[in-house]
Amino acid sequence: MATALPLANGEDDAYTGLVSGWPEPIKNVIRKRAEQAVHAGLCALPDEQRKSLMPSFFDGLTHPEIALQMARPLGTVKSWVRRSLAALRQPLDGHQ
Repeated sequence: MATALPLANGEDDAYTGLVSGWPEPIKNVIRKRAEQAVHAGLCALPDEQRKSLMPSFFDGLTHPEIALQMARPLGTVKSWVRRSLAALRQPLDGHQ
């Protein structure tokens, strides 16, 4: 949060702390709904698809790293990631 500069007359700025870094309220609602849609979409995925997708996006692992971690063929992991993204795309289309 920004610090207030004293006014020319030596008083503190009356607006200190009122400036927010958050977007306007409607953007908060849209962002929250998008987050809920992502969460619901992730929960609806089959386990293998979710377990292959999440390390890719949230942990930054590559597909070969995920395949090694899951002890699955690379092509299988790539298919799971592709299918999970396709499954998530439909419910998230309205939240762009």
